[in-house]
Amino acid sequence: MSRGAAELFAQGLRDAFPVASSTIQGIVCPSFPMLGILDLPPSFSLGAQTCASFEEGSYTGEVSASLLQAMGCDYVILGHSERRTLFGETNDLVRSKALQVLTHGMKPIVCVGESFEVYDKNETKEYLKKQLEESMPDQDFILAYEPLWAIGTGRVASILGIQEIHAFLKSLLEAHGLKHTPIIYGGSVTGENARSILALPEVAGVLVGGASLSLEEFSTIMRSAYHPSVFPNRPLNSPHCHPRESGEPG
Repeated sequence: MSRGAAELFAQGLRDAFPVASSTIQGIVCPSFPMLGILDLPPSFSLGAQTCASFEEGSYTGEVSASLLQAMGCDYVILGHSERRTLFGETNDLVRSKALQVLTHGMKPIVCVGESFEVYDKNETKEYLKKQLEESMPDQDFILAYEPLWAIGTGRVASILGIQEIHAFLKSLLEAHGLKHTPIIYGGSVTGENARSILALPEVAGVLVGGASLSLEEFSTIMRSAYHPSVFPNRPLNSPHCHPRESGEPG
């Protein structure tokens, strides 16, 4: 997406959500070149799609957490399924990046999720336990559950399935003294299904992919968090947004 299109997207968000909310938060995570040009409305924060695991040094093409913080980022997505599958990011690498993000005063959004093969063998919980425990930092972060088989496929985990896995992940976090860690869901989230997903008591928000490329669709998802069936369940619902494809704004 061009700079002009990205600026129009941000303008559309400002028009749709002009007033700050004390209960709803959006996070827009564009590609690196767009970080410095988006003028977001009050209820939205800026985030990045990844960062380097190094504090500094000669690592051509990498972007350090300190630079992202200087650009105004408050969040960084780490371990997204595409980073893990296409770029070979390991659990240890994700954790090292999370520590960099925390060091520079930002909050990591750590992604975990199983492939269809793991899901089909009924090994999801064992797989997620290992992935989470090896990827997560020991403090302040957001956990995103994104089943790989439901990303960009049009398939969505059942409501009961989402609730079961989020409850399982919550129990793992509680065992590590992290009971207040928000758990958000990502996997073909749309304006049509967002309300039912956000209404689940263990779902603190959504990680939006392809639907974030449409301002209308993303605005519908954001508004779903305001619906009476969603809002009473917890003090904070946070539709988090990231672009599905490189170069597109979230």
